Amino acid sequence: PSAEIALTGILELIGKVSQSCKVSLFENKLDYQGRLLMSEVYQWSNTGLADQLGNPIFNMLPYQPNYNRWEMELKSGRHVEGEVGEFPISERPLLKTNGIEKLLLLPILIKGDFFFFVMLAICRDRYRWVDDEIALIKSTIAPIASFLEIKIEGQKRDLSDERLRRIFEHSNIGLVLATKEGILKSFNPAFSEMLGYNDV
Repeated sequence: PSAEIALTGILELIGKVSQSCKVSLFENKLDYQGRLLMSEVYQWSNTGLADQLGNPIFNMLPYQPNYNRWEMELKSGRHVEGEVGEFPISERPLLKTNGIEKLLLLPILIKGDFFFFVMLAICRDRYRWVDDEIALIKSTIAPIASFLEIKIEGQKRDLSDERLRRIFEHSNIGLVLATKEGILKSFNPAFSEMLGYNDV
C-alpha cells in the first residue's frame, strides 16, 4: 500500500508540474479472445472531472478498432500527443465527452513489452507540450516503471508458486517435501493414500 500511495503521489506531481487536469495509469490485459484491452488502474485529478476508476467505459476498453493507432505507437515505445480535435475521428468521442482538449500518452515498457501507459489530459486551452517538457515527464515516470516491473515479477512468482502448489496437491504420485536433514515438512494426498491414511 505505501508503494501504491507513492505511485499516486508521482501521478499528482506529474499533473501539477505539467498543468494537467488529470493523470492516469492504464494497464493492458488480454480478453478471452486474445484482444488487447486498456484499463485505468490509478489516477489523479485536480478538477471536478468524474472519477472514472471502476467505470466500464474506461476499463477493459479494447484498442481495436478505435484506438489502433495508440496501440501501434505505444507498443513501439513512441508517445502520442496532440489536440483531441486533430485526432482521428474514432478517437475523439470518448475524450471529448470527458472534457479532454489535449492529450499526452507515454508508454511504459517492461523488458520491451507494452504493459502500461500514462495518460496526461488537458481540459482547457494551453500550449502543446514541447519536446523538452515531454522528455522531463518521461524521466519522472521512470520510478513508476521500476515499481511496476517489481510488481509484475512478484505476480509471476506468485503464479509460479500457485502452479507448483496445485501440481503438488493434485498429483497422483506421492510427493514429499523435506529438509536436507530429512525432516518432513509436507506431503500430498497421494502420499497419504500410499501409507493408507486416506483421511489425512
